[in-house]
Amino acid sequence: MGLFAEFKNDEAFKFAKENVKVSQMLLQLPATWIVIFLCVLGLVSSRPVATFIPFLIANSVTGFFYMISEASALEHKGSKLFGTTYKLGRCRNILANIASHVVVPGLILRYTKGPGKPNIMVVLVLELLGLGVLDIKNVYPGNIHVYVCLHVLCVLSTASMI
Repeated sequence: MGLFAEFKNDEAFKFAKENVKVSQMLLQLPATWIVIFLCVLGLVSSRPVATFIPFLIANSVTGFFYMISEASALEHKGSKLFGTTYKLGRCRNILANIASHVVVPGLILRYTKGPGKPNIMVVLVLELLGLGVLDIKNVYPGNIHVYVCLHVLCVLSTASMI
C-alpha cells in the first residue's frame, strides 16, 4: 500500500495521467495495411505466411463491407491515421476499397503457394492483440462493433478451414 501511494504521488505519474490519452498509446493504422505488409514481407523473404492468411481474408471481407456501409461516416467524420484525420469522398472510398480489400489481397493469395496450416491459438492471440493495440474507435468511424464481431468470426472460421 505504501509503495503504491508513493507511486501515485510521483510527479511523472501525475504528468502522464493528466496529459496522455489512451488513444495516443494505441496504433492509428488500418488493420488491412498491417496484414498486407506482413504478408508481403513473408512472401519476399520466402517465409511461411499461413498465420496471416486468415487475417488477410477476414480484413478483405469485413473491410470491404465496412467501407461500403459506413461510407458516409468515412466521408463526413473521417478516419485517423497517425493523428491526422482523412475524409474519404465516395470516389476515393470506392478506389481505396477495391485496391486494399480486393486487388492487393487477391495478388497476395495468388502468389502464396502452399501456405500451410495456421496454428489456431496463435491466430486467436494475434486477433486479441490486434484488437487491444489498434485505435479502433478513431481509425474506424461509424458503427464498428458489428464489424469487429464479424472479423473475429471470419478469422477463426478461416483459420479452422485452411
